[in-house]
Amino acid sequence: MAAAQAMLGMAVRCEIPGGLGIPATFTVETGDPAEMLVKLSADAGLLVIGSRSSCPGGSLLDGHVVSHCLIHSSCPVDICADHRQVA
Repeated sequence: MAAAQAMLGMAVRCEIPGGLGIPATFTVETGDPAEMLVKLSADAGLLVIGSRSSCPGGSLLDGHVVSHCLIHSSCPVDICADHRQVA
């Protein structure tokens, strides 16, 4: 688990080198992503999840994880879409 936490830290520093500018918690969990996000949402003020606009059907809400979180999360859910074209 320590190796996964180190990889997460490195990925965050790479993607957001200047930091988020807001308080945030990063964690590494194992299990079904939809269930784990819902579980973690119990103590959260906001759940931010990504969605690909290129998923089958073209809807941001087509994915299992997104729809499960929207229905079951204990806090508001913000969906960030990736609109890049997949080659």
